Amino acid sequence: MSKLDIAIWSDVICPWCPIGHANLQQALDLLGAGIEASVKWKPFQLSPDVPPEGRTMRESFEQKMGLSFEQAIAMRKRVADAGREAGFAIPWDEDPDGNGMVWNTFAAHKLLRWALDTAGAQKQCELSDALFRANFQDGRNISDEEVLVDIAGSAGLDRVQAQAALADPALDQAVQTELERGRQMGVASVPTFVINGKYGIAGGQPPEQFARALQQIAAETAAA
Repeated sequence: MSKLDIAIWSDVICPWCPIGHANLQQALDLLGAGIEASVKWKPFQLSPDVPPEGRTMRESFEQKMGLSFEQAIAMRKRVADAGREAGFAIPWDEDPDGNGMVWNTFAAHKLLRWALDTAGAQKQCELSDALFRANFQDGRNISDEEVLVDIAGSAGLDRVQAQAALADPALDQAVQTELERGRQMGVASVPTFVINGKYGIAGGQPPEQFARALQQIAAETAAA
């Protein structure tokens, strides 16, 4: 049995992150019982400057990415197609004018860190999945503390403890430290998958490609 420790550097507003995670899970299914994987989520902020009131997706494309909306429409279609293939629906066709909101994700990263520390990697994964669904499929404000507490509860976490975690300044520092650690490691885009603290895979790779890379890493780890 080969054991892989997989850290996913991710942001809740990045559509390729749930797509990449879905493809990773399919890859692990392809590899079967020969590989045991522990998955943990690490913070990255694509748009740390998003104000409390949020920013429209159209504004983000134009201001942050320098894309015309026509270019953004083509990009959104490619992403939505990839999501459909991976099994994670992104209903951007319901927002043809790009009025959907982009939110600041720092508080969501605090909640993810708290879930890992108090409930373990599996529960953190469940919370991450719930946050992705809330953002991309339900259009919820994932920067709002009441919404975040509700999402934590839906993932089986204690609501009172989640509320306390969001107000904990020690978690602010923990997330800032992890963000800086990611920068020092050279994480410049998400998702970035770091396996056993040594091997990096960038982007939402197709399941078969993921599986080949993980199999090779497992073999190299076993031979070391």
